[in-house]
Amino acid sequence: MLKTCDQDSRDKIDRIFFYTSILTEPNRSIQVEMSSKSCEPCHFHGSLKNADFWCTNCEEMLCKDCRKHHQSSKATRGHHLCTVQEYEFMESHPFKVPSRCTTHNKKYEAYCITHEQPCCIICVTVSHGGCAGVVAFEDALKGFQSKTALSDLDERLNNFSINVDNFKRSRERVLSDLEQQKERLEHVITEKRRGINEYLDKIEERLRGELKSKYNKCIGDVKIQADRIKQKQGKVEEIKSNFEQVKEKKTGVQLFLATGEIHTMILDQENFVENIYESLHKYDMSVTFDDTANNLLMALPSFGNIHITESPCRISMVLGPSKAPLVDVPWIFKPVQLKQKKKIAVKKGDNGLYINSGVIIGDGRIVLTDKYNNRLIVYTESGVFQRDIPLSCSPWDVTEVEKSHVAVSLPDSSLVEVVDINKGKIVK
Repeated sequence: MLKTCDQDSRDKIDRIFFYTSILTEPNRSIQVEMSSKSCEPCHFHGSLKNADFWCTNCEEMLCKDCRKHHQSSKATRGHHLCTVQEYEFMESHPFKVPSRCTTHNKKYEAYCITHEQPCCIICVTVSHGGCAGVVAFEDALKGFQSKTALSDLDERLNNFSINVDNFKRSRERVLSDLEQQKERLEHVITEKRRGINEYLDKIEERLRGELKSKYNKCIGDVKIQADRIKQKQGKVEEIKSNFEQVKEKKTGVQLFLATGEIHTMILDQENFVENIYESLHKYDMSVTFDDTANNLLMALPSFGNIHITESPCRISMVLGPSKAPLVDVPWIFKPVQLKQKKKIAVKKGDNGLYINSGVIIGDGRIVLTDKYNNRLIVYTESGVFQRDIPLSCSPWDVTEVEKSHVAVSLPDSSLVEVVDINKGKIVK
């Protein structure tokens, strides 16, 4: 304990306390400003000496001689000293430590173990009156677990570095995976578009083939009619030539007979004209598209959607033990705070419900004993009811004896029954 330590050990404890406070109280700053590094008591008496020490309680610079008087005086022998070099280090360090309460500008006289915070007398009254672990500042220093605290901080900082490095590599992997997924999906989109294009090309090819076939049929019909008309045209020209000869040279009976023959021939040509007139058509080609295709295209603003599914990354994370307390004062009661993790509603049986014991087995399932209904009740790890298992009489306690097997004590019959909860039956 502190009372039996020599002065060097006492100084080391002082330094460890201040360095640890630097790490654990990063938002505080030293309020004391020294205009010089001369011994203040000597300066008060009119002499000038270089200071070698700093009293954290008096907030004064001391020379070696004044230090001896300081540590021998009953009023100041319990004060904590550090070297000027250590004080300068604390002043220049990014984490500055206040030697007084930053709220009320008073000395620290107490320490709250609950909040791990040094307090002045006003802080104790205003902010920590209901805290169970408020002790004198001197007692807190005596109970300061320097080795444990520094080891804990070192482990936590190392774990933090490892975790941050793992997280950084995880983000790099995720970025790389996203790039690869983007390239793959771009290829999929291109292939889908190519497939649609190929399908549309086939539809276009079939439609063009149908157009060509019908066009050729129309052309064929028109050409056949044109050939027949051309033939008839030649026949008419021949009749006209013969008729001119008859008019010039034929007379009497010959004219009469020739006129009848020509009349018959003209009548035949007139019948042809009347008949072919009914079959002379013009052709207007057009195209119509399936309304289903049009509706389908209009109903699809796009032919696909991009979906993002988020899932937790399985990252290896280093977790150290629970944070060790900075101060351990044996006579202080440390209350345990409980936190509810899960609530399970148990259904009553035919005779009501009396849960008098339970156990969580290795696979996470919950096994409860129901005294009123002579049964075991089994729930999954997530709290979902699995099964009831009847027992020979009222159970009292239950414990796991091997995988998926529990032992149940039955005091009314002086028995212990071993139950296989997977099969739901007593096996021994």
